[in-house]
Amino acid sequence: MTDDTTLSQDEINDLISGGSPVDDLESDTDGSGLLDSLTGKSSLGSDPSKKKYEPIRLGEKRGYTSRNYDKTVIALHQQMARSLGTSLSGMLGALIDVEHASIDALSYGDYIMSLPEISCLGRIKLPGATGNIVVEVDLELVFPVVERLLGARGLTSIDDTRRLTEIELKIIERLFEEILVSMNSTWRQLRPDVKFVLEAVDTDTESIQGGTIADQMTYVVISVKFADVQGKISICYSSSVIEPILSENELEELSNSSMSVELEQQERASQKSQVKEGASKTNVWVRAVLPKTSLPMRDLSQLKIGSMIELDTQVRNNQIIDPVIVEVEKQPRFYGRLGRYEKNRAVKITSLYEEDL
Repeated sequence: MTDDTTLSQDEINDLISGGSPVDDLESDTDGSGLLDSLTGKSSLGSDPSKKKYEPIRLGEKRGYTSRNYDKTVIALHQQMARSLGTSLSGMLGALIDVEHASIDALSYGDYIMSLPEISCLGRIKLPGATGNIVVEVDLELVFPVVERLLGARGLTSIDDTRRLTEIELKIIERLFEEILVSMNSTWRQLRPDVKFVLEAVDTDTESIQGGTIADQMTYVVISVKFADVQGKISICYSSSVIEPILSENELEELSNSSMSVELEQQERASQKSQVKEGASKTNVWVRAVLPKTSLPMRDLSQLKIGSMIELDTQVRNNQIIDPVIVEVEKQPRFYGRLGRYEKNRAVKITSLYEEDL
């Protein structure tokens, strides 16, 4: 004998493919609508025309029923990725490729369980909000960034799972500050008074205290690539922080029209300023190269310490009068003339480099 509350196969298929009744979920705050759908009862009566099904969206999984929730969060973080890529390129003096990768909904407990034993975490707070935001940076990304900030090349990932030292944690705060700047500029499109604050940077998941195990979170992953380095930055938002910002009208405005022309112009101007500021602090290799010459193989094979090579260079009054080539990062850019400045050898730039000169 079958219990009245047992679901038929058709009802199970409807629930799996269609989700819960939208009208029930959006109107019931105590969860009775969801209970009715599971028991086969409907608080809407027997009129089948009122019972509509559609897939459960990311926002609905987290209790926020806006249909534009996930679309808006994705749009925001696509913009944030572009802004962050520009600022990191300036900070590290390298071309950084930053892209929005994925978005998901999960509990804070599940998020903590997914983290590696040793992590690089930052806790971010929005004054006035009850929850927190946790930012994790892959160690595969952390160590090359620290290397570049210390002046090394930092062009390859380092297989290192050790904990960061206090000095390294202090250095990597610069990366979290850049993330914070991009977050603030992005979320201020929805609320101009948003000002996220970095409270702590740590390697211990328990010390970071991002929330309780049951807290519902929005999990965003951003991929970062430069040279042979590839890693990710994940941002875990507490629902109590961002859901008040994502009001229905603001969601509609952003999801339908994305950024206005004015916002796009502001973003481009900000990115240009960040690139210019970062590039002005970047050191590049510059060298002056004498004109080339050619040697027979027999002469080349007899070269030894002390051998003299005659160059195809014009000399007048013991001074080289042929132009030298000035290279920037091994690329020829200018012609110059050798000379002296105060007590040092120097090169005076005379013209731009041309292949056929």
